[in-house]
Amino acid sequence: AVNIGTATRNSICDDATTGSITFRGGSNNANFYGIAVAGSGTVDCRNNTIGSVTTTSSVSLATHITGILSTNTGTITISNNIIGSETIANSLNASSVSGTTGVQLVYGINNTGAGTLTISSNTIANLTNGTTNSSVVRLNAINGIRSNAGTVTVTDNIIHDLLISSANTSTTVVSACGLALSGVSLPKTVTGNLIYNISNNFSGYDG
Repeated sequence: AVNIGTATRNSICDDATTGSITFRGGSNNANFYGIAVAGSGTVDCRNNTIGSVTTTSSVSLATHITGILSTNTGTITISNNIIGSETIANSLNASSVSGTTGVQLVYGINNTGAGTLTISSNTIANLTNGTTNSSVVRLNAINGIRSNAGTVTVTDNIIHDLLISSANTSTTVVSACGLALSGVSLPKTVTGNLIYNISNNFSGYDG
């Protein structure tokens, strides 16, 4: 088994400031991951703090932020983590406007692995996608929790203050969403989550 933060909390920066880490993407679709979990074993990821991160790039390009990424196909628990900040705006901030060629994505937790996943009692708050892209076909997005694979249980998470300004009106890649689950594997169990202040501020947005 792999234990991440179970004995001693990992702090990838903090939840009390902004911009303590600045990551500049040198090409389109560069990625910043606070924690990335791969493989096929048992993973317990809990009690970690990921915050005060700003990504930048050329105005035309996208640089993505994911607090915790899981591509694992085993048994994964992601619990009691703070991603962003409960009180400080723009704690995780993908600041590029990704104006012409970029499709910029911000995820608190993102699962793409076909394992058995439990996501519980995490706080995901004050995340910002700085895109101002005015094209409806540029599927810029911000999601608190996203999973497109595996068997998933999502319980007792708090997700709030996610902000984007995008013309994206897709119903499959939703521009602003607290909790987005897809994929054919069942069951997917969702209970007891608190989600509020999820905003797309694009002028004339009709999503």
